[in-house]
Amino acid sequence: MEKLKEKLGDRIEFIGVDVWINEKMEKIETYVKERKLTYTIAVDTESHMIRSFGVLATPTHIIIDRSGMVRYIAASIPGDIEKHMDELLR
Repeated sequence: MEKLKEKLGDRIEFIGVDVWINEKMEKIETYVKERKLTYTIAVDTESHMIRSFGVLATPTHIIIDRSGMVRYIAASIPGDIEKHMDELLR
């Protein structure tokens, strides 16, 4: 995701959501720092994302277009994600 953000970050907003499953804030902060993540990380302490999107596993990747429509949801990122993102940005 970080590489995709570096390439498309001026055209797409990237937000990572930690659903707070048995984790401490320090662990999340360490993870972000170690991986040098530059996109926004939101913490969902009430698991709203899990319920709203029917998340069954983590990580789950969700792509929502400008109109708010969910265009992709899966546990893995497809190898041709850049092609999909280019299509969404048209």
